[in-house]
Amino acid sequence: MLRGWQFWVLTALAIAQAVLVGYNMSAFGDNRKLQIEVNQRAIFLQQTPQAEQMARDIALSLAQLAVRNQDTEVRQMLAGLGITVNLNEDASRAAPAAGAGDGKRK
Repeated sequence: MLRGWQFWVLTALAIAQAVLVGYNMSAFGDNRKLQIEVNQRAIFLQQTPQAEQMARDIALSLAQLAVRNQDTEVRQMLAGLGITVNLNEDASRAAPAAGAGDGKRK
């Protein structure tokens, strides 16, 4: 048989343990959410250089087409994005893009 003070000490310890278990469950859930967020950011950072290179390639192709076709609308669009297109560039610099999409299919 428990004495009165023993009962209250054990009850207080049980309540403290229940509170700590609840806090631990909450902290585990929060930690898991943070891990997911960090993983998503890491994936984004890994993909950024690839997307940046693709954007450069697209801008270069557009600039070459604008020079080759003397398309002022495309030049103005690129200028709005901060990309300067010079019309007096050597025509041979715009030629490599023609080989990639010359309409020939295998």
